[in-house]
Formats: sequence, structure tokens, C-alpha cells
Amino acid sequence: MSEMETPILHISGTLTEKAYTQAIRNWRLRYVALMTIVLPLVLLLAPVCVTLLDWLTNGRNIPTEVLSIWVWTVTITTVTSPTMLIWFTAVIVFYAVNNLVIKPARAAKRMRERDPEGAPFVYDFYEDRLEIKSSSQSSDETIRVKYADVQRRIRESRYILMLSTGQRNRFLLYKTIMTPEEASQMVELLCTRCPQRRVRN
Repeated sequence: MSEMETPILHISGTLTEKAYTQAIRNWRLRYVALMTIVLPLVLLLAPVCVTLLDWLTNGRNIPTEVLSIWVWTVTITTVTSPTMLIWFTAVIVFYAVNNLVIKPARAAKRMRERDPEGAPFVYDFYEDRLEIKSSSQSSDETIRVKYADVQRRIRESRYILMLSTGQRNRFLLYKTIMTPEEASQMVELLCTRCPQRRVRN
């Protein structure tokens, strides 16, 4: 690696505590939305699967019409059950508070203790790799990520772009330190050079 090598794209900026908290909260919002969809499906399918398994293990022959009516009845009963609605609401509220309030607050506190004036980042995009440089009061760090190692789909949110390698390492690029033009150039460059070119929002 030559010391005189010039990056194709150079991006630098300081990640503030507010921007970091906002980025983490926005990223975790998708998990809360997913849980809101997945949990009702689990609650609906669980009693159906258990009873169906019991019927099949006892060797019962179930007519299709009877099975359809029974599944519909179990589904409606489960959905409208007050106990189930209360339990579902409590789980979702707890999950949302934990992911959108508690965890971002803890992450912000760690950042504030480590970088009270913000965390400087430098992203240098070269022909074959990305170099992520970060600084703190205690140390400086440089991470090198080869484009060829980014085997998984690139994931993007409003504030973050995440690269995942075949070894399941994850690297977050904070769009809040970039201009819209820089963010656009970054996405275009990564989609061109990484094996996994699709970006998932």
C-alpha cells in the first residue's frame, strides 16, 4: 500500500451524540416494526399448529372444509381474546421502549463518556478497499474493508449504511457526517465495486 495513494472518494466529519442516537433509534425502528408483524403471526399460528399436530399424531383424517372452518374459528378467537390483546400490547410496548429509548440512551452515554465533543470519522474509498478511520480521547483506529469481502447485501437506512462481510463482520457508515452528494457517491461506488451490489432499505 503506497503512502501516496489517493482515495477515489474521501469523506470526513464528526458524529455528534444527537446524530448517533438518532441513527441508532432509526435503525432499531425496523426491528420494532418487524416484531409487530411477526408476533401476531406466531400467536395465531401456535394454537393452530399444536392442535393440528395433535390431530395428525392421533391418525385422524381431517376433511378440508372442516379444517378451514376450524382454522378460521381459532384465528378469530385468538385475535379477539382480551388476554391475548393485552399480552401482545405489553410485549410490543416493552420491545419498543427497550429498542427505541433504553438501548439508544445507553449507547449515547457510552459515546458521551468516550467522545464528549463528538467522534471524528474519515472514510477513504480506494480502488480495492474502504478505510474507516476513527478517533477518540484514548486511541485512534483504522479498519480496512476489501470490497471483495462484502458478500452480503448492503443495507441502508436514512442515517446509516451497513456493510456485512462473508465472515459476518458488520461495519456502519454514518450518513449524518456526509452531504447528500457524498452519500449518493458512496452508495454508487459501493454498489459498483462490491460483489453484493443490491442495496436493501
